[in-house]
Amino acid sequence: MKFLLYILIGLFAMNYVFAGELVNISMYRESFSSEETVQVDLEFYGVLDEDLSYSSINIYNNQNRKINVALNIEKVSESRYYVYFDLPSNLENGTYKIKITGVNIYYNFDLITLNKEKIFFVNSSNSSISIDPGIFITSSKYNTLKLKNNLQKNQNVFLSAGNLTLEKSYITLESKEVQDIQFVITQNQVNDIINVEYGNKVYNIPVLVSNTNINYNNSSYSNISKPENLTNNKSINAKFFEDYDLINKTLFVNESIEAPLKFINDGQISIDQIKIWVSEDIKPFIKINKTEFENINVNEIRSFLLSINKNRAAESGVYRGEIKLISNQELDSLSVELRFDEITKLPDNKTLREDKTDNLTILDENEPDKNKTMNYKPLFILALVILILIVALILVRKKTKSKQIKNFSYYLKR
Repeated sequence: MKFLLYILIGLFAMNYVFAGELVNISMYRESFSSEETVQVDLEFYGVLDEDLSYSSINIYNNQNRKINVALNIEKVSESRYYVYFDLPSNLENGTYKIKITGVNIYYNFDLITLNKEKIFFVNSSNSSISIDPGIFITSSKYNTLKLKNNLQKNQNVFLSAGNLTLEKSYITLESKEVQDIQFVITQNQVNDIINVEYGNKVYNIPVLVSNTNINYNNSSYSNISKPENLTNNKSINAKFFEDYDLINKTLFVNESIEAPLKFINDGQISIDQIKIWVSEDIKPFIKINKTEFENINVNEIRSFLLSINKNRAAESGVYRGEIKLISNQELDSLSVELRFDEITKLPDNKTLREDKTDNLTILDENEPDKNKTMNYKPLFILALVILILIVALILVRKKTKSKQIKNFSYYLKR
């Protein structure tokens, strides 16, 4: 019986650990004082069912009491988010954790719910500064960073960056003072990091340049030198990431397939927007969960979920068309040929089969989706637990009855 219990515990543990491996939570710092800014980088290894929501991220102390903070969530890509927030002013020293809960992600055709946490620490300090924002995703030439002194004393701050033109490299913040620091994005600017050093601490603030086509004719800050206006000769390009030269499928009219399709920005500059276009001849049979993507950085991979005959209502015949990546121009395309056949015989017991050539899952009409089937797993485990409890009760009851039977020596003693 103990062996079965160990198996159950192992099943729960493996599921929890595997789900946790589908998200990476990283922090530039893990120790803070009250009112300082916490920066969290979230990277997901799969396709999110929907954009990350505020309700999925919460802060708790070591007594598991929720701490209210004003979250800021920045979407860097389809699989990466950046979160930052200021700690409350009355926060006690101790251990705290950020929890990611209830995030649904597609992984190998399964819909998995993620739950993970990351620990950080709060300690009293002689230096405390907060920043705003905690990350820059910018298409503007001129940008502003706010620095706030959280203490009742002066603090010296040193600023540096790789190739950014900062307005100042050294400032003194007086008691509770807030200062604005401007910096300029140059014509050939790539992603960078601003370092803010104070006391024995440092902030690393990512600067992600989402658009290099910046207007350099207008000036907002006279004390920042302007770079020369250069001609942008860099090319825009994107292509489907995997080798889907032809989606050529033969299905029964009551079958459906789905899989994530990926594309990559393999050009030399970021792309403001890409739309997914489907030709009219195949549009009734093609469903895409997301058709528009914004701010695609160089070498960044994006993905969308493609479903064919999702409603299982296709008419028999052959249908041909294309799926295209479109920005200001057509960037890449996939040729699609779909053949739907009438059912001529009853399907055998194997209703779920995989096409290894295209990594697509094919589902029969009478078989639920894999994402839905996985919901029966907890019921199976619950039934197994109940069965083990029943067996344990029977064994205990037999043992109790055997102890109540009096042997022959008992009556001799009387």
